[in-house]
Amino acid sequence: MSLIPDTLTLNRTGLIKVRVTGANHCGDPSAIMDGRVTVRYTVRLVVSSGSLDARGFIVDQQALHNRIVDLGESELPWREPCELLSLVWSAQLLAWISAAHPHVLVRELELTLSPAPHAGSFTATFHDKPRQDKHVRAGVN
Repeated sequence: MSLIPDTLTLNRTGLIKVRVTGANHCGDPSAIMDGRVTVRYTVRLVVSSGSLDARGFIVDQQALHNRIVDLGESELPWREPCELLSLVWSAQLLAWISAAHPHVLVRELELTLSPAPHAGSFTATFHDKPRQDKHVRAGVN
């Protein structure tokens, strides 16, 4: 039997500073220094195996990291909690990948944000097609 690769996965983790303001921002107030909170991020990018560029890359990992740094250091400080930032930033990462890397066919993008002191994390997952949820809510038939 000969197996043919279907997907290729890029995993990238890093630490960034996120400019925050307001009462409901990402990160615990005790972890904020100079209006910034340290956030650990993890990106999991699953692409079609034919999504490599001419040099054999999906995307440049340093460019991906720089894009996330730029999101965190936005001109306007973020007021949103990490739950919402994970959704907003995932959508912005998908737009960036689509524009800057048209050879990439994204199957799944997962972004996890964990603000200092890194006791919790929040993950947004985007899929190329809706998944069939098999969860049944209590009391609903």
